[in-house]
Amino acid sequence: MIKMRLDRYRLIGVLVTTLCGITIRAAAYVPPTDQITIGLDANYAPLQSVDKEGLPHGYDIDFTRELMKRMGIKYYYVPNLWNKVATSVLNGDTDLAMMVYSAYRKDSIYYSRPIFRLYYQVVYRKSDYKIFDFRDLKGKTFAFLNSRPISAMVEREGGISVKVNDLDHAFRELASGRYDAIICYRYQAKYFIDHYNLDGLAREEISLQPREYCYVGHNKELIDAISLEIAKMDSEGLVDKIYGSEIKDGAKTKGLPTWVWNVINGLALIAVLLIIFLLCRLLRKEKRTNAMLKNNNDILAMSHMELEQTNHQLIEKVEKTEETLREKDELIKQVSEGINTPLNVLSGYTQILSSTDMELSDDEREKMKQDITTNTDLIITLIKKLQMLES
Repeated sequence: MIKMRLDRYRLIGVLVTTLCGITIRAAAYVPPTDQITIGLDANYAPLQSVDKEGLPHGYDIDFTRELMKRMGIKYYYVPNLWNKVATSVLNGDTDLAMMVYSAYRKDSIYYSRPIFRLYYQVVYRKSDYKIFDFRDLKGKTFAFLNSRPISAMVEREGGISVKVNDLDHAFRELASGRYDAIICYRYQAKYFIDHYNLDGLAREEISLQPREYCYVGHNKELIDAISLEIAKMDSEGLVDKIYGSEIKDGAKTKGLPTWVWNVINGLALIAVLLIIFLLCRLLRKEKRTNAMLKNNNDILAMSHMELEQTNHQLIEKVEKTEETLREKDELIKQVSEGINTPLNVLSGYTQILSSTDMELSDDEREKMKQDITTNTDLIITLIKKLQMLES
């Protein structure tokens, strides 16, 4: 019973800790006093890029500015080509960068909560296909940024992989006929087709697993704090506001809207509070039940004592009755033995007195009279003892 009660208290403690954990962790984070460095891909429009004057531009720049402002963190960008940006953050030379989640890197670097999901599309020339047929990729040439999932799919289906470093240039080469298709993220396909007015290109959804776009770094405390702040910004609608439908369109069509997550979180909180309430009621009910059981046990203990006393009294009465019976038997035996003599005396004297042949002197008659009286008294005494036993 005590173990069950302790387990319930532990469960309540875990639920309360879960509700309060986010607030505690957020309050515990202290922003660094020094500036942190953030790796910047100089050629990854429209998310991040650098113009001719060396100034950063893009949706990531706007989002990072708002995120760092809310967290009170000073920072500056280290622009470079993507390969060097990735190498720098993986080696710990820069503090942060933004990239898609990779299961191959998860044990060597920390990923934040995803800002949004990236969905794949295939881009092709309208003149070549009315609808791109993914059932027959054999011999077709596909251009894409370095990606294990895309490379594995193309090679599995017998296609030809061409890994490029610059989608800007690759889209124009696709339009001129160099590749059969480009596989890229949805926002990239829309951006480059619109940016260069490539009306001869079409794009379609493909069923590759969406990728999660995150901050990465080696400072777990910083990454955890960023994750919490991203969650707050998402609940406030800032992620949608900054990135807009051009970037988050895929997440909106296949994921759940923010308000739905808010409703789910609210229902989860209500469920947790309801569980705590039910556990408290259960504990109170258990306390009342234990009190009733204790009272019943006390009553049973008293009844047991009374039964023991009654049993003891009955045993004493039985022993006393048995003793009385033994005394009666002994007395009856004594009376039976003792009454024979006076009866014989009375019988003999009666025969003598009733006989006409015997002559008795006065002294003999007096002695007989005394013996008869004495034996009669003895018989009367024995009879009284018998009467006493009956009473």
